[in-house]
This record gives sequence, structure tokens and C-alpha cells, in this order.
Amino acid sequence: MDFILNGSLKFFIIAAGVFVLCFFKKRNRALIFNIGFIFLAIGAIEQYFITKDKDPNKTTNSPGSACDSPILGFIPAKNFVNHNVSYRGDTLLYDVKCTIDENGLRKTPPIIPNDSTKSVVFFGCSFTFGWGLNDNEVMPNIVQENVKNNYKVYNFGYNGYGPHHMLAAIEHNMVAPVLKYPPKVFIYVAMDVHYYRVLGLNCYSRNALKYELDPKTNEPICVGHFGEGLKNKIENLEIVKFFRKSNTDTQNIKLFGAIILKSKKMLLDKFPNSEFHVILWNFEDSLSKKIQRELIKNKVAIHLVSDISPNIITNPNKYCIHYPYENHPNYKANKIIANYITKKIIDKNDSVETARVEHFDSSDALDDWTIKKFSWPENACEFLESQFSIANSCLTLTLDIDKNNKEKLFKSGTAQHNHSYQYGKFTARLKNNTAPGTVTSFFLETNWHYQNVKRREVSIQFSGKNKDQVFFVVKYFKEKNKPIEYSHRINLNFNSAEAFHDYTILWKENSFSLLIDNKLGWVESSIQIEDKMSMNLLQWALFPHDRSELHDLLGDVDSKQLPSKIYVDYISYKP
Repeated sequence: MDFILNGSLKFFIIAAGVFVLCFFKKRNRALIFNIGFIFLAIGAIEQYFITKDKDPNKTTNSPGSACDSPILGFIPAKNFVNHNVSYRGDTLLYDVKCTIDENGLRKTPPIIPNDSTKSVVFFGCSFTFGWGLNDNEVMPNIVQENVKNNYKVYNFGYNGYGPHHMLAAIEHNMVAPVLKYPPKVFIYVAMDVHYYRVLGLNCYSRNALKYELDPKTNEPICVGHFGEGLKNKIENLEIVKFFRKSNTDTQNIKLFGAIILKSKKMLLDKFPNSEFHVILWNFEDSLSKKIQRELIKNKVAIHLVSDISPNIITNPNKYCIHYPYENHPNYKANKIIANYITKKIIDKNDSVETARVEHFDSSDALDDWTIKKFSWPENACEFLESQFSIANSCLTLTLDIDKNNKEKLFKSGTAQHNHSYQYGKFTARLKNNTAPGTVTSFFLETNWHYQNVKRREVSIQFSGKNKDQVFFVVKYFKEKNKPIEYSHRINLNFNSAEAFHDYTILWKENSFSLLIDNKLGWVESSIQIEDKMSMNLLQWALFPHDRSELHDLLGDVDSKQLPSKIYVDYISYKP
């Protein structure tokens, strides 16, 4: 039976044997022929799915880079440097070296430990391992560079792994003995495709341990290896996998979540002073949402990549190694995620805010910013990343006519810094060369969601109509009610379009102050905000038919004076 159920070639051989039998059997020849044809058809379909899913890239690795494992199926070879090269046709996708340490893990930068050094432990697949990247570009390695000697980072991720690999490694004591320092944080980097790996619906789970839900306890239990027994042989047929992939049933989603939950419980039972977090690459499909709901139900701390930086999900050209041929995250994506993990997960309780200045002197200067695409009814602009440009160490945000959009008249942009702060001095050095009818804002804003509009905002607003004035506005949006707002118009003693000037929001516990070129312009103390806020930059315009009070202030957009531009020399934060 093993012979029969082992790939398309076996079906072709059986079909050939049945056809030969037709020549020697006169009775039931038509029946025998039809049976042979059925095996031939199954073999052809099986071969189609095998060919369909075959990676079209030509990838080579150093011989001996991976080893078989009775627990995980396959593992990296210890103390090994893998030269990894991939082509699509004549196009080089990557040419990198992957260093594996003495524990069989992707090597992280060395540290000089101190008395308080702790461990940060990563689990996951090739996204975590850093497939297609050199050692210094891997996400856990960037985290190690961020945390210096305060933590030792361990990367248990590997190509093709899923949460069942994590659980198997924990259950078989493959994690704890490796950790030299008390762990503070365990992080599993999840993807929707890991769901299929848990079910053995791809080659990566071959020979790995298989888990199923115990019908009595609803906990995952090991039931042997993938590929063992007749049932698993049948399930490994590509035809069967195809139909199983189309059915993301509730029970299997529960299995996926239960494996992660059990991993969390086992780690925290052994290391009670540690935390467990999941980073989810949510590609906004129904499976990602089901996984997200299951993890939330299981009270697993979850961080969505779309929340960390929506651009990573929506702009693969910028954040993949070589889109569309090689879709693993590149250094830019890993840096953003690593910085988030460092700031929001590892150092969230014991970090001290440090001063930073955002100079726009290179093409990757916006990597720490999220280009947002949301809008609102009064806004006549579609927000696009293309409206941001960097040249001569200056960031330019341009508003212009949008000929390709039927709903919006103009195209512009808005960006939010990926870090949030509590109190400090926030400065934008900019030049307001905007057109009448437009408004530009440099502002601080709390995190919020459209379904629950409850946010706070402190802004410096520039009108294209009156370049010798700015507005200092503090707002408190309380769900769908009209916001509480304190707005102040400040006259400038200069034209804001003629030269760069410093515009500062000074945030203290009991007040917000506007500074212009470091001179006090206004103090507002009617609203106190304790939540952390992020820096934002925005330019937008009203529709011509708008006749609100704001229209009286801004005026109509004169298309002859477009494009409307705001120039930013730098944006800085000081505690």
C-alpha cells in the first residue's frame, strides 16, 4: 500500500500495469480499462498539483546545511556557514551567507554579559530565521544590536517551521538548556500559512511531530509523525491537500491556537517571570482574521504587523527581498519590526526615552514612519505614498490634482512616526509653501481605531491662505460626540513660506505650549493627556462645495497654484 500511495509516478505505474492486463483479460476488459484510466487521471492530477506548487526559483545551498531530526523533521547543521543563492531565470534574487552557531541556531551578535543580562527568545519560520538575508539583516539580530548587552537574543526559527515545531522543541527540552540567562520575553512570529503546516499540508512538516486535539481536554497531544500510517499517507496526497486547504474549519483553527497556548503555558510555568507574545503577519484575509480571533480568545498577547507598520503589508515592492519573485521580508521591514519589539515589548517598562532627530537625507529616512491611507468625508485628498519625496536632505509632501480618482479631487499624504512618547519637546523645522485652500498639520496623536473613535490630538496647523499665521489646537475626541476643542490663532512676524523655521509642541504633565523658533507662542492647560502620542505630518484640502466655517478660513483651492508643497528639514524629539 505504501508503494501505491507515494506520489504521481506510482499512479502512472499502476495505470500502465492495468492497461497491460487488458491485453490478457478478455472478460471485464472495459471495466479493467476504466480502472486503469482512473489511476492515470489521479496520477495526472497529482502531478499537476506537484508541479503547480513547485518553487520556480532556482535556489542552491551549501551541501550539508540541514540535517534530519526525529522531533522537528529537519534542523540546521551546527557550526555551519550556508552559502545561499537564488535566481529567477537570469535575475539574481539574493546571494547571502547564513551562520549557524554551536546550538544549531541562526547566529546572533555576541554580547558582553552583565549581572542583569536576560534572554529574549524567538520562534518562527523563515521570516524569523532570515531566509535570503545576511546575518546582520535578520530581525532577531537587529533586536540584539538594539538591546546591546542587556539581553542575549536566541533565534529558534527555521525555514518551514510552524507552531508545532515550537511546541515539540519545548516539550522535548530543546529550548531551556540553550538559554544562558533568565528569559524575559518569548516571541513567536506567526503567519496564516502556519495553519497549513500544523495540518501537514505542505512538505515542510514532513517527518515532524504531529499534533491533534485531545477530545477530552481540548489540549494538543502528539500522535506521532507526519507521514506515518495509511491515514497520513492519504492525507499527504496533493489532491487531498488541495481540498483540505480550501476548508479552514473551526476545529483546526482551535488546534492552531491550542498549540500556541500550550507553548505559552509551558514556557511561563518554567519561567514565571517571563512574557509570551505573538507577532502576526496578517495579510488581511479571512484566515488571518480567524487566527487573530482565536489567539485573542486564548488571551495571547498579539501584535499585528499591519499595526506595527501598514506599509509592510501593503507595499511589498519596498519591504520584500525581490517582489514578486522573493517575498520574504527585507532588511527595511525587519528593522521596523525589530525596533517595535525593542521599544514596545522588551523595553516597555524599563526604557528611558532618548532624544532623536529625524533627518531626511537618504531614501530609507521614512522607514520609521507609516504612510497612512485613511480618509474622512470632508477630505478631498487621496493619501498616497508617492506624494512624499526626499531630495537634498529635505522631505517634501506635495498636494496636487488627482486625475485618476473619481471620488477625490486631489492627492496628498499623511505619515505617522512608528514610535510614541509621553511628554517632551517635539519640533518640526519646515517651510510652508502651500496653496490657498489647503491645510498642513504637524501634530501629536494618541493611538485609535475607526470603530472606536476616542483619541486626543495636539496640532500646529498651517493655512495656505494666510502664511503669516499658525493655529495651535488641542482636541479631545470622545467617541462619536463633537470633540472638545481649544483653538488659538497666532500671528507670525514673518512669512512661513519664505524660509525654514522651528515649530515646537512642548508637552508637560499639565500643559501644552507652542514655541516658534524657541520663543513662546501660546500655553494651553485646559486638557491634560497622559496617554502616549505619536508625531504626524499631514496636508489636505476641502471639497469646493464645502461651505463650512472651515471653508471660510481656508478658502477654495486654486488649481493654478498647485502643486502645494510643505518642506521639512528635520523632525526631532527631546525628553
